[in-house]
Amino acid sequence: MTTEAALAVRRLGSSQPVPLTVAWDETGQNVVITPTVRLALDARYLFTVAETARAADGGGMTDGYSWSFRTVGEPSTHNLVPAPATVQAEFSSVFKAAFVSPMAAETVLNRIIIEPDPPEQAEWWVSYDGRTFGFAGLKPSTEYQVHFLPGMEDVWGNVISGERQYSFTTAGLRPYLYIRDKGAPALVSQQGPQRLYLTMANVPRVHLSLYQLTPEQFSLRYTDVNAEPVNGELLRQWTVAPGLAQDTPGIRYFLLRLAGGEPLPTGFYRVVVDSPDHPAASSTQDTLDFFVATTNQIIKSSASQSLIWATDLVTGEPVAGLPIRLFDQGMKLLATGQTDSSGLVTFEELPPLESYRESRIALAGEADGDYRGLAYSHYSYELYPNGVGIDTDFLYQTGQPLVYLYSDRPVYRPGQPVAFKGIMRIDNDMAYELPGPGSVVATVRYFGQDISRQVLRLSATGSFTGSLTLPADALPGTYTLFVRPMGSAATIGNLAFSVAAYQKPTFSVTLHNEQPDRLQGDNGTVTVQADYYAGGSLNLAEVTWHLDASEQPFLPPEPYRDYSFWAGEGRPGYWRWRWRGRYVYPTMLAFGSAVTNEQGQAILDIPIRLEQFNADQLLTLQVNVTDFAGRTVTSRAVLRAHQSELYPGVRPESYVVAVASPVGLDLVTLDMAGQPLPEQALRVELFRVERHSVRTFDEFGRAYWETTSEEVLVGE
Repeated sequence: MTTEAALAVRRLGSSQPVPLTVAWDETGQNVVITPTVRLALDARYLFTVAETARAADGGGMTDGYSWSFRTVGEPSTHNLVPAPATVQAEFSSVFKAAFVSPMAAETVLNRIIIEPDPPEQAEWWVSYDGRTFGFAGLKPSTEYQVHFLPGMEDVWGNVISGERQYSFTTAGLRPYLYIRDKGAPALVSQQGPQRLYLTMANVPRVHLSLYQLTPEQFSLRYTDVNAEPVNGELLRQWTVAPGLAQDTPGIRYFLLRLAGGEPLPTGFYRVVVDSPDHPAASSTQDTLDFFVATTNQIIKSSASQSLIWATDLVTGEPVAGLPIRLFDQGMKLLATGQTDSSGLVTFEELPPLESYRESRIALAGEADGDYRGLAYSHYSYELYPNGVGIDTDFLYQTGQPLVYLYSDRPVYRPGQPVAFKGIMRIDNDMAYELPGPGSVVATVRYFGQDISRQVLRLSATGSFTGSLTLPADALPGTYTLFVRPMGSAATIGNLAFSVAAYQKPTFSVTLHNEQPDRLQGDNGTVTVQADYYAGGSLNLAEVTWHLDASEQPFLPPEPYRDYSFWAGEGRPGYWRWRWRGRYVYPTMLAFGSAVTNEQGQAILDIPIRLEQFNADQLLTLQVNVTDFAGRTVTSRAVLRAHQSELYPGVRPESYVVAVASPVGLDLVTLDMAGQPLPEQALRVELFRVERHSVRTFDEFGRAYWETTSEEVLVGE
């Protein structure tokens, strides 16, 4: 009996087999079974392989095999959001229709009719599996009618012949009220408009309470996250009507004034907003602490220093002669000073910060009640040094020891002595001072096990030396030397070295490459020289080599680093704007073998073939030389292979220009070594890149976005 005859598909409860076609692959191990008639929808079937099936060599099966499956059901919706005949409990703008099987999107999207029409900007989306369709664009407090027209098909061509319709009602917007652009703390100009901007919806009335705070009450909220806020002295309460329509979000601003209508003087304040129409709703309550000032201050602090810069809030000019008081986060006075003609004041030798979480507070003014400016060392309005490429260490403390370590060599054999030396300094904010008399503990560890521990005394110059002999049975791997001050558990330096069962080579291999820059299509040579360390040349040695290529765009010398030299599209001598941030694995270009002559030399012919690449290549030549005893020594050389003899570079005068405005381009041509090539004729073409995104469908009717780029010549 053939294997094909042992295959069967039957509907459960039926004895009639489904007619099948069978197609084997070239291995004879995989088979594709296709019914020749359409299977019934939403039905269970059983696939069986009888034990009579035979392999090509005649071997049989000990047992048969069976597997049951269910076919897809009639296409229909099984989940609608919002559900039919419902009123939303909480507003959502999302509509979703989920089907029991993957649907052909082009037959669905134009057959779902929603009344009233969704807004034009609402765009339908389709889930990856093609079962769910939806959009975001429902309006609040609206009754909708949804019609599913006949003619929708699943990906197998099964059609929904009937029409379905249902209705639902969306909920109104949840009342909300919050203060926009809240800072921590917010800064308000004493000379400018003192406005409070609120974002809200479905809040007929807004109640405002204005409080005066002391510096201690104000700073507590930003220096102790667990502290209970204290409102301070109540200055004024009032109620306003925003005048927004139902279910219409909006922004309104209100002037912050004293009870008599006067502008707020400099000082510390808190405003609390809520809605008397929704007194229990947390979404309609908000609080803002703010400082009314005449100057803007920036503070920069290290562990023992602080620098403050003060400028006028209106003119932006530095404020000279401004008294500054510096406090810790508990509002304890640390120092006082006065800004110079540049608006700067520096405080030195401050009590060191014990934690990076601690902050310092700078107040402008001579005494309590005189508040002209404020700055917190921990508040930078989302501007951080790391954001502009400046490395910072908030855990750094001044006056801490550090050590530089080195050993007599990086690798040792078991049983060999290891010698090391360390130099200690006290790091006082990049001023490195000699340590006092003392000792360090030096520990060598291997996978958590201490191999050696020594106490070493510091010299008058802050250095120390140590040594140890590795055990004869020391395991190969990486060993680490840790150093800590005597009496401290903090490691201040470490050094890794390797232990390996290696054999010292008896000969050396040198590669002579007189032309490191090569042009595409050239054939160059590299000379291999093998010599014994004891003297004499190594002749008749076997030489094997291979040449690997890895992408390396042309790198110009420093004066031209802000020019772009990428050739693009594999066209040497052309430039175009495009960044390619992909990694390309090295490719083997060539390999070969040779034998050294009586002088220990072998001349290797290196082909430079870059036809398969779109960019310059860094070529790595690896040469292995093996002597008569079977010992191998490896050496490498690096060559730069260029697509072109010259490189045009371009640099725009500005990367952003207004429409219809001219833009200047600086051009330069360099040779392969990066040296300028004068009097070169260049043709410049300017292209506009247009990107087009089109929603399309795969073979199963699932929608996805396909983006293409088109380059349009606009000038030359």
